[in-house]
Amino acid sequence: MERQVRDYSRWNFKLLQAFTLVAEHGSFKRAAEESFRSHSAVSAQVKELEAQLGVALFERTTRRVTLTPQGAELLEHARKAFSQLSVGLANVQEAADRNSHRVRFACVPAIFHGALSPALANFERQHPDVLTTAMELLSEPLVAAVKSGEAEFGIGAKIPSAECEFEHLFEDEVYAIVSRRNHSLPESEITVSELVTHPILLPRPATLVLSVLEREALRQRTFLNLRHHFNQAHSVVSMAAAGHGIGIVAGLLIKSMNYRNVRFLRVTNPVIMRDVSVVTRRGATLSQPDRALLKELKVEVLRYAAAQP
Repeated sequence: MERQVRDYSRWNFKLLQAFTLVAEHGSFKRAAEESFRSHSAVSAQVKELEAQLGVALFERTTRRVTLTPQGAELLEHARKAFSQLSVGLANVQEAADRNSHRVRFACVPAIFHGALSPALANFERQHPDVLTTAMELLSEPLVAAVKSGEAEFGIGAKIPSAECEFEHLFEDEVYAIVSRRNHSLPESEITVSELVTHPILLPRPATLVLSVLEREALRQRTFLNLRHHFNQAHSVVSMAAAGHGIGIVAGLLIKSMNYRNVRFLRVTNPVIMRDVSVVTRRGATLSQPDRALLKELKVEVLRYAAAQP
């Protein structure tokens, strides 16, 4: 009997993206957070893909989500397909940018507000015919933008990725923020062991800081009170100023804003440092305008970082 050939060109690739996110995170909740969609929307997309294929892709229990054999095979092919598609899109975009004299890049908020303006001013004086597009992104979306070719390069915290290369620039120290009205805490420093006994305010994703705090809470056999998660560090500062907990932010951010109602404490034992790096797509070649702007940015970023508190 001849096998029926399906027209896969009509399939919705968003369903494959939803499936891939759930498979890689092992969680519908995490996949929803990463894609900025609701849990029910992601679940519905996966169910639709399963209905189209006629197989179950996940084994679902109340505690975890695991791939079926068919799901594992599909994930392998999906990863290869998305990787090849990203390379193709990036190559086309690079060629278009070279022809249009355009530079697209991304920076984390602290650098965006602190070091970007003088770097752009110097670059634009020397390259008046080059169009620049700057994106303000948190570190994880920044790496994703570089991977996809949406940005030629980025400057932010190092988020390990096989598709990207990272050039170390400097170590950025993490600080605690407390309300000036809070007189029960030390004046200048706070240890990690002391931190975990208080409500904690964290910006997303704060992976490095969270892992340090979780290890210490486990050592003390105590509950880590993560009061809130925020998409912007500014929100962490506002909540800390209002006395809702101890905020955790990178030292680089402290230089970019004027805070009146909070004070900063060094976090010690251990001191927590973030690796701030230049992020580029592995194997990609930056154009001459890209390299020129990146050179200006490095100078201003390092100058700005040297003035940290």
